Amino acid sequence: MQQLCCGAIVTDAAGRVLAMNSAAERIVATADGLTLQDGVLTPARAFEQAKLTNALDDLMRSPRADFHAFVVGRPSGRLPYAVLITSLSIASDESDAAVRSVALVFLTDFDRRTEISPHLLRELFGFTCAEARLAAAIANGRSLREIAAETGQALPTLRAHLSAMFDKTGVKRQVDLVRLVLGVPNIEPQSPRSTDEKKS
Repeated sequence: MQQLCCGAIVTDAAGRVLAMNSAAERIVATADGLTLQDGVLTPARAFEQAKLTNALDDLMRSPRADFHAFVVGRPSGRLPYAVLITSLSIASDESDAAVRSVALVFLTDFDRRTEISPHLLRELFGFTCAEARLAAAIANGRSLREIAAETGQALPTLRAHLSAMFDKTGVKRQVDLVRLVLGVPNIEPQSPRSTDEKKS
């Protein structure tokens, strides 16, 4: 959960936060549309609070319900957050015999551009470093001419990289490559500290 690029929060039926990842912590820390009040996830506007309350009530009454989704506006005027809520069953004691339902809340910040990991693209598709960087740049909306101007690479070189990526992924059009790259689940890299802790 910590490495998800979107915010992820586990709450109880009342919206009381039980756990959250670092992306969610960043969102609520700005107090721009979503805050924690006495440990409860709270949208700034009353009608959005009502949507959150109703969603939690529905999911707790009917755990098999799929999900609820809505947007939460931001007083700053920046793009809103997308809120997706689904139910989650967890063991409530060590015996795993008792199970309780909690809610899993995903927060997407439309104003924060998702970073595409070239390393992940290399692992998945066998791209070279240059190809992975090019794929990430294209998926972020840059044209080949813009990339050439920014990096100093020649257009024929970039086109050769693009052709090689088509062969490795099995797609035939640039738009399909973009769709493929954007469809890759993204994770945030662990900090050096957390990596060291994991090894110890």
